[in-house]
Amino acid sequence: MNRGSKKLLTCWCPIGPVGLDEGTLYILEGSHTWSDIRAQFEGLDVDRDKNRVGHIEDTPLDLAKKKSSRFLTSSFNPGDCLIFGMFTVHGSFDNNSSFGRIRLSCDTRFQPISQPMDPRFSGKNPLAHSGLGYGCLTASLPMNESRPPR
Repeated sequence: MNRGSKKLLTCWCPIGPVGLDEGTLYILEGSHTWSDIRAQFEGLDVDRDKNRVGHIEDTPLDLAKKKSSRFLTSSFNPGDCLIFGMFTVHGSFDNNSSFGRIRLSCDTRFQPISQPMDPRFSGKNPLAHSGLGYGCLTASLPMNESRPPR
């Protein structure tokens, strides 16, 4: 997502309740200020820069220890949201639901209208990563578009 605005925000919202044992989202405290992480990923284009790794190679626990950071998380309910910037280290814990419940959530990204958009993820028929199409799925469409009836 580095071909567009650097002011991109993600809003993560659970569709149903998510208990602490059901794969909650976490962020690493203070990670938005880590200049080494920002330097590693700012400007990285995983579709263009095939020789560079597009993810943090440390395990989350090793990275938290190395940075003297903490995992910040909570249980979540429908209507909750967590908003964070594109250089905030985040992930999800393993889902160990004793009820076999799955975690469904929605990621929505926002940026100032005056900022450039990544053309892979905007406009009519965006290519997404590696030309896989809108949302990297074959059946999804932007919310303001509809598919003709079959």
